[in-house]
Amino acid sequence: MIASIANIHTAKQILKSENIIRFEASQTLSQALPALSSSHDAIFVFDKDHFLGVASPYYLFSNRSVNTNSKLKSVAKMPPKLTLETGLSKIAQAMIQSKIHYLPVINPDTNEFLGIVTINRLLDYVVANKLLNHHGTIIFSKDTLATISDEATIAQVLAQMKKEKITKLPVVNSQNKLVGIISEYDLRPYLEKEQSAGKRDRSGEKKGIRDNKVKDYMKKMVVSISRLPTFSQAVALMNEHNIGSLIVVDKKQTPMTIITKRDLLATIAAASI
Repeated sequence: MIASIANIHTAKQILKSENIIRFEASQTLSQALPALSSSHDAIFVFDKDHFLGVASPYYLFSNRSVNTNSKLKSVAKMPPKLTLETGLSKIAQAMIQSKIHYLPVINPDTNEFLGIVTINRLLDYVVANKLLNHHGTIIFSKDTLATISDEATIAQVLAQMKKEKITKLPVVNSQNKLVGIISEYDLRPYLEKEQSAGKRDRSGEKKGIRDNKVKDYMKKMVVSISRLPTFSQAVALMNEHNIGSLIVVDKKQTPMTIITKRDLLATIAAASI
């Protein structure tokens, strides 16, 4: 169990006990997937009232033995368990380590499932209670930002994501201006459809998605900003546009860096709150 002592800001303050994405162990993955909207979402799997674990797209997509007919009981994994006393920094750390932004809260004495904490509740609580000084300077990667051309193929996108160990890429045009963003999660439905259709012959009669251009699959509605935001500004923008990242651009609209919800979690984790 992950717990903290004598902390007034804990999982208890951000607990969600209703309207949880809850499915029975006997249901299939195909029945549950429509309830998910991002790679860090989680399906909470139960055998009646007994909590079995979560099914997360982040791990499901990397497991080739899993298919849409798989029973949830066979794919559910137990994530980090929180208690009502777990502090906010430890919650953020658990979300980073598990790559799941929805974590269960358990009574350590009875093992009873009490509810969940979500990344949005965590971020909103930190902002509302002004728990970071000066609205919070965000901890983010200062490495050179990886981008991809809108003329690149999906195969090139996937190869670069694997090389850089990232799941999304800003897309630029020939002038190096930001024109979109593409994520592994958004490509998954197309890749799964291609895989289920079986291998194509070498004649190339049926060209797969991997040979198609990025510009045909990228999201064109990208929220860009001209300066690094404070923590509270980043949370407000992400909430307003229902997005998980902000791209900082220069005067020529060239992407300079990206701020993600993981960066916000890292900022909370380092704050010891």
